[in-house]
Amino acid sequence: MAGRRIFTWMARILGLLAGIVIAGDLSSVLSLRSAEQAAANLIAVELDTHEIFVVADEPWLEGDAARSTEVLTRAGFAVRQCPPTTGVFECFPWAGVGRATVIGPFVVEVKRAAASGGLSGYGRRTRYLGLFGFVVHIRDVGGLVS
Repeated sequence: MAGRRIFTWMARILGLLAGIVIAGDLSSVLSLRSAEQAAANLIAVELDTHEIFVVADEPWLEGDAARSTEVLTRAGFAVRQCPPTTGVFECFPWAGVGRATVIGPFVVEVKRAAASGGLSGYGRRTRYLGLFGFVVHIRDVGGLVS
């Protein structure tokens, strides 16, 4: 009789944990767009401007300029395309936002990069707690600085 109760409780606990994981993954998927928007808003605060260039080939972001342009425009940026040059790079300030990815239940990550001048750039991976479309900044992990 005691073995049956333990089995019943274990089944309930496993069912609850499975439900939390499934709900967390769904929550993360529903929070992807909000996380991209929040990352773009962080760039706006850090650069203190809404007029930027989008660099076509920023390999660290692992995305394309069209996706970055879409996210940044949605965040209220006036986005200009950086013309290809063979000489000195003069497209400052520039910014980019990568595609948001699900890291785990309730956790979303976005890569973002920006530079206000030649030696004042950065790239960061920002993690958010995703709650069914609402995001809360957890922390920045890793990144690069120039």
